[in-house]
Amino acid sequence: MNNNITIKEVLSKIGLPTLEVNGYLLHSKYNPLKEASTFSDKNFKPEYQNIIFGYGLGYNVKSLIEMLDDDETLIVYEPILNNDIKELSKMIICYDLESFKRIINEKVEISDKINIICSPNYDYICPEEYKDFLEKIKEHVAISKVNENTVMAFSELWQKNYILNLHHTLRDSSLSKLNKIHNLPVVVASGGPSLSKQIPLLKQNRNKFILISSGSTINSLLKEGICPDFAISIDGTDLNYNHYKHLHLKNTAFVYVMPSHASIREHFLGDAYFAFSSAESKLEDHFRKVIGKDVVFLDGGGSVAHYAFSLALYITNGPICLIGQDLAYTNNKTHADNNIRDEKVNPKDLLRNGAFYTEGYYGEEVITDYSFYHMKEVFEQLTKKLSYEEVYNCTEGGVNIKGYNNIPFKVFCEQIKNVKDIFIKTNQQMVDENYEERKEKLIKNMLEEILIYNKIKKILSENLYLIRKNKSNTYFAQSILKRLDMNDSQYKKLVEETALSLSIDPINLNVLKNYKPEKNETQGEAYDRVKNQNIEMYKKMLAATDTAISYSKILIENLKVEGEKNE
Repeated sequence: MNNNITIKEVLSKIGLPTLEVNGYLLHSKYNPLKEASTFSDKNFKPEYQNIIFGYGLGYNVKSLIEMLDDDETLIVYEPILNNDIKELSKMIICYDLESFKRIINEKVEISDKINIICSPNYDYICPEEYKDFLEKIKEHVAISKVNENTVMAFSELWQKNYILNLHHTLRDSSLSKLNKIHNLPVVVASGGPSLSKQIPLLKQNRNKFILISSGSTINSLLKEGICPDFAISIDGTDLNYNHYKHLHLKNTAFVYVMPSHASIREHFLGDAYFAFSSAESKLEDHFRKVIGKDVVFLDGGGSVAHYAFSLALYITNGPICLIGQDLAYTNNKTHADNNIRDEKVNPKDLLRNGAFYTEGYYGEEVITDYSFYHMKEVFEQLTKKLSYEEVYNCTEGGVNIKGYNNIPFKVFCEQIKNVKDIFIKTNQQMVDENYEERKEKLIKNMLEEILIYNKIKKILSENLYLIRKNKSNTYFAQSILKRLDMNDSQYKKLVEETALSLSIDPINLNVLKNYKPEKNETQGEAYDRVKNQNIEMYKKMLAATDTAISYSKILIENLKVEGEKNE
């Protein structure tokens, strides 16, 4: 129970109990059940994730639960009462902000719309808790919006680069070859503003550790004459490619996840290693079928810095150090010196556009935003999940990342010995004598995949025809529904044999979110909504299938041209 809270049980006029908290009633003193019915009718929203602040004696919560569909849940945050409330079916209850934050992160999907409900008088009794409750939801919505925009904007790019990177994976090795090959110290360099002040120490101690460059940070390092041992890329955009297009590196091993821009690989003349992120999990079977190599999943969270950290954890049992991981606008800058994305920012403009203050590396307040803050939280989740103790944050600036040992970079360097003489370069892969055979197999597999894509197009086109030919304005004929169900079942099986999921999943996300049923919609309105939803979905799936075919043809052509050059 919260401090400074006085609770008194009061009997209502109909004999049911209610509660009086600090002079405020949580339920009607006349008829709590009638009040709850009116409350739920007024506040409940169908097809939304309903979240309520305040359980009380449960009258309102139980009435809301009765309005849920079978697959829906009600999230309840109770700030006053002890955690001895009886669990109800379809209810998820939490009693503190940390558990509430965890619940909404786990249970609220990107496609979900959120409806916030406040039980009577809870906002007066617990104003600070209510403010924090709303702030956590606001934070979740902001991060979800960033993630949704990323998925919708880049899904076609991910599809393109996954397919085109299949070419590179024929020669490159699975990241599995590097699993715990070292006990050596690893420094992960990211491109935050504080990296600039660590450059002299990096140069001075370069022989003491393995150096991983995170994304565009590589240019800041190379400009200072510092060549990393590994560079990692996850981004499929042309903007990311621009960081690499002038490079021709022989002594840096390249690590990429499959949606990374396929042309970047050509600028690394040594060895390269491929990995998967969670976004490609549905493509593991497809990859094994067409390439036949091991798949390693790197933990990430939307930023290349997360994958660089996961790479460090994957290759070594030794200490790991982060530098340049500000996740804040240190010195009113976005990036370190010599990063082509670096620019000066105005703190007032940042705060006007949604940035905010949070705890800094030294306990001071620093300016960050929701995107940076989410990245900070992912770093904290990664170190918890992987239970790795020898992790140090030597950024000496930016936000405070919990769970990491904050020490000066100079101290970290002083604690380790020179390792250059025992560091055996990993980029000495064996010549693949079966390359030509596997290349021909990939061409054959992709030609067969194009045939599958054409079957998928035929099914989608038939579905569009069936929907449009339905005669009623209020319902679908049973014969049409039966045929649509049969086609959809066949379609799902065919998609599993292809690389389409990277494009299809975002389409489903978008369509589901944009066609939520309205309250009290008529049968005709429901019919129009479902009809338009399916027409849009099938048209977008047709376009995505055409796109996959075009990239598959480009891959086949690239493979054939390579063969002609080698003759």
